[in-house]
Amino acid sequence: MGLRLALQPPWVRFLVWAPIAAVLFGGGTRLMSRSIWSTVIVAIVFGVFLAASFTYGTQRMHTALTEAVGGLDQAERSQAIAAVTHGVVPADQKVRSAAVRLGWAYLGGKSADQLKRQERRNWIASAVLVAAGIGLAIMDSDQRLYFLVLVLFLLVVLPLGVLRTRRIQRNVALLGEDPISR
Repeated sequence: MGLRLALQPPWVRFLVWAPIAAVLFGGGTRLMSRSIWSTVIVAIVFGVFLAASFTYGTQRMHTALTEAVGGLDQAERSQAIAAVTHGVVPADQKVRSAAVRLGWAYLGGKSADQLKRQERRNWIASAVLVAAGIGLAIMDSDQRLYFLVLVLFLLVVLPLGVLRTRRIQRNVALLGEDPISR
């Protein structure tokens, strides 16, 4: 989840996630279904359910993120987000400390070792899901395209998530250093 989206109110996050989930699910089920209307109805219901689940599930992180940037105006908040996501070190110490808090909140307050273990578990889970997707594509010739698209999606999304986490971890470490020692 993007940092800017995570800082938005719950209704905005819901309105962003619902159409994305509906389109992705609808596209996948359209490959398996013959009826367009049943696909549309199921996609809308699934999109709403998944968006509501994501919104509720990320509420704790949203609270921690908004507390981390509390007291900053919009420009300072943008500087703190840029510091965490792109490594742009702000000159203002207040913005810099808020950026460190924001990065730690986004990483869940986990240490480098905990993040490394989490990354390893994510790779293992993804390898299992990719193997299952390939196995299902081989076994079910009618829905082969659907499972192969899911496998390709996993193969693209997981490395991007790992790279994002590593980049944010590196930027938070950079922000935590003493500015005079650099």
